[in-house]
Amino acid sequence: MSSAASRFTSRLVPVTEDAATLYETWVGWGGEGIVLKKSSSIYRSGIRSPAWQKVKPKVTLEVIVTGGSPEPIPWGDWGLAVMLDLVYKHPRVGSLWR
Repeated sequence: MSSAASRFTSRLVPVTEDAATLYETWVGWGGEGIVLKKSSSIYRSGIRSPAWQKVKPKVTLEVIVTGGSPEPIPWGDWGLAVMLDLVYKHPRVGSLWR
């Protein structure tokens, strides 16, 4: 997280009618996303409500598979998988990662 975003604590509760600008600003500072709340909803500790919604950026990466393991390996309860070697462009800094 950037130093600008890390200055804020969990007590920061900006209220705005311009959620799009708040979202772009916060994510631009390195924040994970924002939570939108219906104005008539109240906070109830430990209870999830559709009146509160997390909004986070979705990242899509284009990758090039440069290699991988020849043998399948167990992957939890899902079955089998293989290890892949990938090259992709980092979505924030733009440099290539391997």
